[in-house]
Amino acid sequence: MNMCVVYLLQDGSKAKKQGGRIIVESRDGTVSSVPIQCVTGVVVGGAAQLSTQAVFALLEQGVALSYIDFHGRVKGQLSPSGADAAAMHAQARCLGNEGYCKTLAKELVQEKITAQYRLLSYYSKKYIASILTDTVSELKVMAKQVSWGGGIDRLRGLEGTAARLYFEAFGYLVKKLGWSWRGRSRRPAADGANALLNYGYAFLERDVRVAMAGAGLDARNGFLHSKNARKDSLVYDLMEKYRADITERFNLKLMHLRILTEDELVSTNEGWRISDEARKKYCER
Repeated sequence: MNMCVVYLLQDGSKAKKQGGRIIVESRDGTVSSVPIQCVTGVVVGGAAQLSTQAVFALLEQGVALSYIDFHGRVKGQLSPSGADAAAMHAQARCLGNEGYCKTLAKELVQEKITAQYRLLSYYSKKYIASILTDTVSELKVMAKQVSWGGGIDRLRGLEGTAARLYFEAFGYLVKKLGWSWRGRSRRPAADGANALLNYGYAFLERDVRVAMAGAGLDARNGFLHSKNARKDSLVYDLMEKYRADITERFNLKLMHLRILTEDELVSTNEGWRISDEARKKYCER
């Protein structure tokens, strides 16, 4: 039986419970449904509606609900009761152990760097360039260095150096695909390619938050990034594993197939942003 996350992001979309299924109706009248027992998470946008009966049924099934704003930021969550306390105590025991945190951090950084050089290696077969092959070689060495001695600070340093090298090569690919690239920038995005990355990371963050909410995990208690009450460090820890394999690979595919072009992104006084039409295409794909 296939499991899924239900996204209610389209303006005017509605979802309700009918028997043992969640029925989703879009603004244009399209209707789809999924068995409640197949739902692992629900993400609800500000212009969508989820019935109270559906909310109760989903919570009883152990499904977490995340409510997001127009920009994709999580505004709040509803999590099933009962399992949260045990999971949080187990998380605190594990992440209070420095040795265990270091083991997790090593695995995560190694997997992230490996995913980065795999992506560049894939495209180096199409675009023969020293910046790609040289960066792949450097990242392979750095992935092996992760297992050497040192603490969390050293791992963060390796992660940061690898990211700098990787995005220099990633920028080369972006330019070869006909897009502008002014180096990796977050907010504000310096160009359309960065705006597209930021939008993709927002999707990834929502998926990670939904999975964490369903597991009853405390987003503030991570093992690699800084720990404080204002930063959901575990969210950003877990996102690292999937950035290259999912978001960055997907964005390059959209560019390569010309499903999206830079003309569909908008330059504003607050940086580049994704247009409504481009957002629709991104969500559909």
